[in-house]
Amino acid sequence: MAVIETINLKKFYSQGKISIQALAGVNAQINEGEFVAILGPSGSGKSTFLNMIGALDKPTEGVIKLSGKDISKMTKDELAEQRQRIGFVFQSYNLIERLNALENVELAMSIQKIPREERRLKSQKIMSDVGLADRSSHKPSELSGGQKQRVAIARALAQDPYFLLLDEPTGNVDTRTRDDIMNLINNLNSKFQTTIIIVTHDPIVAKYAHRTIYFLDGKISQDITVEEFETPKDLLHVEEKI
Repeated sequence: MAVIETINLKKFYSQGKISIQALAGVNAQINEGEFVAILGPSGSGKSTFLNMIGALDKPTEGVIKLSGKDISKMTKDELAEQRQRIGFVFQSYNLIERLNALENVELAMSIQKIPREERRLKSQKIMSDVGLADRSSHKPSELSGGQKQRVAIARALAQDPYFLLLDEPTGNVDTRTRDDIMNLINNLNSKFQTTIIIVTHDPIVAKYAHRTIYFLDGKISQDITVEEFETPKDLLHVEEKI
């Protein structure tokens, strides 16, 4: 089943009298349980695509379907409900400094009006799932970059999302922490069959995904499975070939 489908997706931005095309007719389909990497250089349209499928921005032309439903035909309430079931994870973490890690995770569920005791129990389980049970009482300032990103992932999971959208989640960490985070994301996909879409400019990050969609000049240049590469080294040169 297609969790996400885009049909002839186009997006134009205006800068004064100049019109810039960020997406130039993107047709894509992501199925339930897939782990997909969106890879491409800066300005290729990958982050714009993420914002579109996350219902954060509207396309200039084209159709976006989430679980088969055209979001342009949803009411404001339906669209708001849809956004609450999309798990976002950003490079900058976006944690609330005055709350500890567990409270940050609970916050996502308080918006959904889940009872306090249920929120607490669920948050504790998710913190354990991401390997941070012993850091629940720590505030963001007391956590490393990798730990903050794990809390951000836990917070997204607390929403019981239809899918997870991760925008450069390893951009602010070292290579060892990057690998730890990507192993966690891979395990979440394998264990819970969570649909995951990750935007990255790093081919090493993309190698963890089952499938990689390459963006170039607002279009999909390639859509390939990771098995098509014999070694991670091959991924380092793929952008030079497209």
